[in-house]
Amino acid sequence: MENPEVYRYVISGLTENGWSPDIISGKMKAEYPDNLSMRISHECIYQFIYSKAGEKLNMKSYLLRSHRKRKEKTGRSVRGVSKTRIPGRVDIDERPKSIETREEF
Repeated sequence: MENPEVYRYVISGLTENGWSPDIISGKMKAEYPDNLSMRISHECIYQFIYSKAGEKLNMKSYLLRSHRKRKEKTGRSVRGVSKTRIPGRVDIDERPKSIETREEF
């Protein structure tokens, strides 16, 4: 979306023509086959629509179907579990020296 021509094409495709991001991406590839600067993926268009800039322009209202809002992917959270997670765990430094030889379990 840094290229102003791509930006205008995407905005007009969504607002004036009622195209989906998939259609916009496909039409750009067909209309500009040799110009790589005039290409954008449908996922990039969706990211723009759901970004703050897209929300300011109310771009979600131009989508053909409304979907639930995308959530940011975050790591798994473990609630109510202690830090060690393994009860009765013995630290490596506290294990017997005979284990280092790997002769017994």
